[in-house]
Amino acid sequence: MVKAQKSSLKDYNVAWSKPGINSYGSMPIGNGDIGANVWVEENSDLVFYISKTDAWSEIGRLLKLGKVRIRITPNPFKKESFLQELKLENGEISFNYGQTKINFWIDANNPAIQVDVNSKNPVNVQVTYENWRKTRHKISGKEGFSAYGVEYNDDFPIFQEADTILTNNNNQIISCHHNKYSHWKENLELQALGDFAKTNTDPLLYRTYGILIESDGLLKNADTVLISNKAAKKFQINIFPLTHTGTIDSWQAKILNNAADINKIPFNTRKEAHYNWWQQFWNRNYIFVTSKDTSSRRQAETVTQGYILQRYINACGGRGNSPIKFNGSIFTVDSYNDTSKVYKGLDADYRSWGGCYWFQNTRLPYWSMLVSGDFDMMKPLFEMYFRALPIRKIATQKYYKHNGAFYPETMNFWGTYNDDDFGSIRKGWDDGYISNPYIRYHWQGGLEISLMMLDYYNFTKNARFAKDTLVPFVSEILTFFNQHWQNGADGKILFSPAISLETWHTAVNPLPEIIGINTVGKKMLALPDSFSSQSQRQEWAQLVTRLPKSAIKVG
Repeated sequence: MVKAQKSSLKDYNVAWSKPGINSYGSMPIGNGDIGANVWVEENSDLVFYISKTDAWSEIGRLLKLGKVRIRITPNPFKKESFLQELKLENGEISFNYGQTKINFWIDANNPAIQVDVNSKNPVNVQVTYENWRKTRHKISGKEGFSAYGVEYNDDFPIFQEADTILTNNNNQIISCHHNKYSHWKENLELQALGDFAKTNTDPLLYRTYGILIESDGLLKNADTVLISNKAAKKFQINIFPLTHTGTIDSWQAKILNNAADINKIPFNTRKEAHYNWWQQFWNRNYIFVTSKDTSSRRQAETVTQGYILQRYINACGGRGNSPIKFNGSIFTVDSYNDTSKVYKGLDADYRSWGGCYWFQNTRLPYWSMLVSGDFDMMKPLFEMYFRALPIRKIATQKYYKHNGAFYPETMNFWGTYNDDDFGSIRKGWDDGYISNPYIRYHWQGGLEISLMMLDYYNFTKNARFAKDTLVPFVSEILTFFNQHWQNGADGKILFSPAISLETWHTAVNPLPEIIGINTVGKKMLALPDSFSSQSQRQEWAQLVTRLPKSAIKVG
């Protein structure tokens, strides 16, 4: 008997017949900005971490919004009937306990997490918000790797600050984290960019992020606990995340208003719109790899599932106010149960390599989005780099006394090096000398994202993007490369000192620069003339003619 070939999205759903036990056995889900890692523990509790793309701490770490536990009594777990399934086509996770079923989804169109409990027999429900950031906590030892690049020592320690659990007379749980201070200004001053801080807004200071939990039929039992006032067959638990800059009071007012507005939308209308978004997403592009040979069909289907699940992960975390993090996106979990000695005991805020964006890694999920038509997910990446353009132009003038803009390979989301890579102990170095030799002259990322923007335009033909973002951004990148180096004896640019990726710390005329400038420059010249000025086009043409034909040496 020949096994039927898989040719539908449903064939690639992920289904488990056993509980995940702890966060290592969680399923990821998200709406592009808000995420959750969801699992069922052995006692049948449904547990999940909540995350958001813009929950940046005082020192630039991307934190969780919290952890939630939902307990149903009497215990609904039936070993023989338990099924947990990630339903890709609908963007939801379903749990079948037997008599009780739960649907978990994060609204694709609104900032809301929905947990729908349906039971054949009346049950009681308890919702508990579990907070581990209860007191101020000094970050040290192996945990410090989660704050990579933030310079600290015994004389200048760094901390994870406590959350705030709000008390209220309503049947709600409200919790937030409020940044009372920020290391942004210190980071700028270290890099001789303190004047920028005088006229621009600190992106970390007073940033407030958290959640509101409520449900009809649930009453407050404590500031972090809601319980059902009577058994029922149906419960709809609503969780509303929010990031806002301002006071805690203003954040609370806004999240209450958001909840009220979302609750006005009929449940079925919201859910249908949620399903429609995911249907449109999957219909943009699909690839199903198969084989007539039964022995190789399983391998082909594994490739297909990998492609589908990676697109799903991108969709879950790719439409927020910050781009996708290369080191875990918004789906990092705790390591309380790690069997090794390396990570054991670390909480869910831990993230190896910290909060910076490393372009060589960050770029990887974005190139495929061009082919799959996921253009909406590319916008956060473009917006972050474009928002950083003013400070990169100032840094170029400050360090090198010429025009244009260059971008660090490892970059805070506001556009600067992290402290450690830049060098917190300057040793009499010039302002533009970078301590980390792996990225000292590593500026190719500006060219690659320029090419990505050009390809984005060629796919979308979005003239407004070309005029307002593409040309202003790329022209500054090309100006930097045109003005930074002098000509050699052959009348061409002599790229020295330079670096070739992270591999060769000393290079002359590295090919990534030569090929990158040539490709980007020619593509810019091919744009409609109405997008740019004559002087810009003349500079691009001049830059291309100044390029050497090949690399000279590396060492």
